[in-house]
Parts: sequence; structure tokens; C-alpha cells
Amino acid sequence: RCHNLSVTCAADDKKAHHATHVKCGNCGREEEINEGSQTCRRCGLKLSEYFCPKCKHFTGVDKNPFHCEKCEICRIYKDRSFHCDVCNVCLDKRLEGKHKCRPNSGHDECCICLEDAFSGCQILPCSHKVHRECAIAMIQNGVRNCPICRHPLYGQLQQ
Repeated sequence: RCHNLSVTCAADDKKAHHATHVKCGNCGREEEINEGSQTCRRCGLKLSEYFCPKCKHFTGVDKNPFHCEKCEICRIYKDRSFHCDVCNVCLDKRLEGKHKCRPNSGHDECCICLEDAFSGCQILPCSHKVHRECAIAMIQNGVRNCPICRHPLYGQLQQ
């Protein structure tokens, strides 16, 4: 676990890619993060099933992680993702050819909270982005149209 979880560390705003060293939980050896950091050089313990030296990301393989060169970050579910070059973001394969592309829209702000929606967002039918939690709150509060363009969130129910 990152030292940022320690009460003695004042650097609580750092991300994994800021890390410079890794410490083996088995033998305690601390070493600089590089291409070979997946395995401890002292005791030979494999530190994680998946390791990305670019992102300095150590994790398991249960969610099929991969590094997207175009997004420049690690993503999950490689078998279920594709990178849309127009939107400039990885999306679910079910959206391939079935979403409205807008240049660089992968880096939109959430249209509810206005925070970065690059990861963990839902794509509205109009292609605007919203965090999942924000979308739930929006619908629970009776909002039925996109807050930006007023496009309906879903079609009218047939009676």
C-alpha cells in the first residue's frame, strides 16, 4: 500500500505515477521503480500479477488491465474496450459505432459536478459525460434531460 495512507506522510495528494520507490512486503527491501519492479530483487517475490512501469501501477489481473498508449494510462477490461480516436478515450466495445463522437470529449467535465469525468463516467445519449453517482442523483431529482444540451436522457415510455 502506498505510504500516502500513513499518518506520518503529508503528501496525501500524490498518485501512483508520482511514486519513485517500492518496498517489498516480504523482505522489506526498498528499491527504485523501473522495468523490473514487478519482482523483488532480494527475495524474488512477485509483487503483483500486473505491473505497468509507465503508470507505476501494481495490481491483479482479474479485471484484465492494460496500458492504453493513446490515453496514456492503464485501463481495465482490455477484452471489452476500444479506443475511440475522435473522442480520444477508451470506451466499452458495445459503444463501438453506436455513440456520438465529439473531438476530445473523453476529457469532458461531468455535466453535474463539473469535475473531471475522464474515468468512471457514464456517456449520455447526446455524448456528454456524467459520473455514475451524479447520473443517479440527477434522475432521482427528476432531471430527464442533459443539463448541457437538453437532449432527453431516454425515450418516452409507450403507454
